[in-house]
Amino acid sequence: MRERASSLFRLTQPRFGEAVKRARVLQEAAASRCVIFGELHSIRPIVSLQVELLQQMADGHGTVVHVVLEHFSLAMQPLLDDYMRGDLSFDALLDGYAAIGTEGHALEPYSPLFEHAVRHSEQIRLRAGFIPRSFARMLMTEGEQVALETAKAAGYLGTTEALGSSEAHYSFFESLISGRDLHGTLPPSDRFRKMFPAQVIKDASMAHTTAELVRAASPADKFLLLLGVGHMAYGHGVPERLFSEHPQLEEQSYTIYCRGADHGLDVSQLQA
Repeated sequence: MRERASSLFRLTQPRFGEAVKRARVLQEAAASRCVIFGELHSIRPIVSLQVELLQQMADGHGTVVHVVLEHFSLAMQPLLDDYMRGDLSFDALLDGYAAIGTEGHALEPYSPLFEHAVRHSEQIRLRAGFIPRSFARMLMTEGEQVALETAKAAGYLGTTEALGSSEAHYSFFESLISGRDLHGTLPPSDRFRKMFPAQVIKDASMAHTTAELVRAASPADKFLLLLGVGHMAYGHGVPERLFSEHPQLEEQSYTIYCRGADHGLDVSQLQA
């Protein structure tokens, strides 16, 4: 996949390291059509922020918000549908998720998000976002061609997907595993190149799923993507593929990137 020149040298309202008011971030994000929320998984304060954001995005004026979740594979959509219809309690959803046993996220911290969604089911849709993990294993053991053909036949990928990506994306991916300073002088090791397509197929699947939702949606609908930072940081992975399908959506989007607190950060200077 080619990198788009329009995204290489442009920063829109960068505020890295700047203390900003929580209310301001929520207001700006909720006004956008698409919010890409790169989370650290299963951390309750992050979920709390997601719930506040979802409350503001579903503004009570007929807006439908599609919440696309990394945590559920596309094969698990019936489980989410049963929950949203009220056929399953949250505890029963957890039991069903554990019984399937393929994805392995800790869902208990997300109970406020799920319970808010089911209380406002007329405006909120929960959408499974990721290709089943078995496809990453298939890719590693049976090869890209078999995995691609099988995933496309299941509707998990677009028909033209070829798992191409940029060297910059690989460098970011490698730095996540190796701990190499992405902004230092050392080049990425080739050690993880065989693993890289397994990462890309996940990104491609969530981007395709969201792109299809956008294509079928009303112009008033909004989208909240909840996924790990490794699938969206620096615009790699899900965002680049989604915006390639829907270029106009990039200007209507807002990105939130969660990370661990810096050592020595003076939290007294942060604004509520």
